[in-house]
Amino acid sequence: MKNRVIRFSGLMTVLFVMTLQGCYLFSTIIEEHDVVYDTHRKSLTLNLENGNRRSHLRYVEKTFVKETSADQTVSLKVYDVLKMSVSGFNLEDRVFLIIDEVVFPLTINSKELEHTTSIDESREDVKTSDSTSVSVVTGYSTNNLNISRLNYSLSTEILSRIQEANSVFFRYYAGPEMSTIYIRYNDLKMLKKLLAN
Repeated sequence: MKNRVIRFSGLMTVLFVMTLQGCYLFSTIIEEHDVVYDTHRKSLTLNLENGNRRSHLRYVEKTFVKETSADQTVSLKVYDVLKMSVSGFNLEDRVFLIIDEVVFPLTINSKELEHTTSIDESREDVKTSDSTSVSVVTGYSTNNLNISRLNYSLSTEILSRIQEANSVFFRYYAGPEMSTIYIRYNDLKMLKKLLAN
């Protein structure tokens, strides 16, 4: 019995480590050469949740694209996909980046709005008189979201500040609501690695 417990705990440890490694696979830097513009592109996509459960902003997918041209000019563009509940106000046309408590207002280059609706059905297995199971729909739920897509650029001053930063977060406003999205420790390490060379 003791050997089974040791094997089970060892198996659980291996599964836990594999799960953690799987999480890091989603935050990888992708490198490619753009022959059209003759630039070297590196991109990183971070999936970030809003820590404030009362906020209408549920989730942000943030993609950083660093481009280095043939003459070694560097630019960094950020593409945001913000998912918000429909009961909140629309996102305002302003975003702020806060690096170690220093505020940088960002200029939005473009903004797109979309409303999505998805219907999920709940199912339950029910036993019939001959002891077989049949899957039965027990209800439906509707999920409505407002999606905002933004893009903006970060200056070379901001790039150098991020590389030295201890804390980086983005601030969004929608009506009376203020939402803050933090770049957590491991994600910040990946972002610094993207900017490093």
